[in-house]
Amino acid sequence: MKNFLFLFFFITNFFYGQSKVNLPSGVNFTPENFTKIEYGKNKYNVFYDVSFSPDSKFPEKKSELKYLLQINGKVSKFMDPNRLGQDSLAYEYKDKKQLTNIELNKFLQTNVRSHKVVLKNNADNKLIVQNRHGKRYQYEETLPEINWLIHNEEKVILGNRCKKATAHFRGRSFVAWFANDITISDGPDVFYGLPGLILEINDEQNHFHYKAVEII
Repeated sequence: MKNFLFLFFFITNFFYGQSKVNLPSGVNFTPENFTKIEYGKNKYNVFYDVSFSPDSKFPEKKSELKYLLQINGKVSKFMDPNRLGQDSLAYEYKDKKQLTNIELNKFLQTNVRSHKVVLKNNADNKLIVQNRHGKRYQYEETLPEINWLIHNEEKVILGNRCKKATAHFRGRSFVAWFANDITISDGPDVFYGLPGLILEINDEQNHFHYKAVEII
């Protein structure tokens, strides 16, 4: 599975959070406009299991999601893997003046659980984050500098020999494990900057834990 890596500014936004909508006969919805920017074909697809504590007051209560990191060496995109299907439908519908109830239900049934998209563009030294909290939003910033300290400890993840690294970043201390043999300076979410692909990372309180489970 080698897909083209692209980003919508903004992606179409239909009734997120619902699994199915049955519309009255004759009722249609109009797709929103967006701009699609293509960044070329990706080289790696890395799937991560992500666990996190939605409420810091109850850190023992965890939620779990699956994410996909697409990498082509210059640009990477981190997102819910079901968004691939949703993005394809959004692009298919982009020139339609209205959507029927069948088309809308097809779109909603892609079952996207997370609306967060993180794009790291090393060529432009830019970080782009899209998400939705009530309303959708997007922000851009310069790729943040993460001052990593590499340690001698090693372990194996998915058959890859990984080294340990630590950093204090935006108020949290993180422990990461990066693959020596996958010489791509990238990782899940906003994390990057090591001499190999980050396959596992968590904060010291384990409020956030990302672990690669498959590389294609």
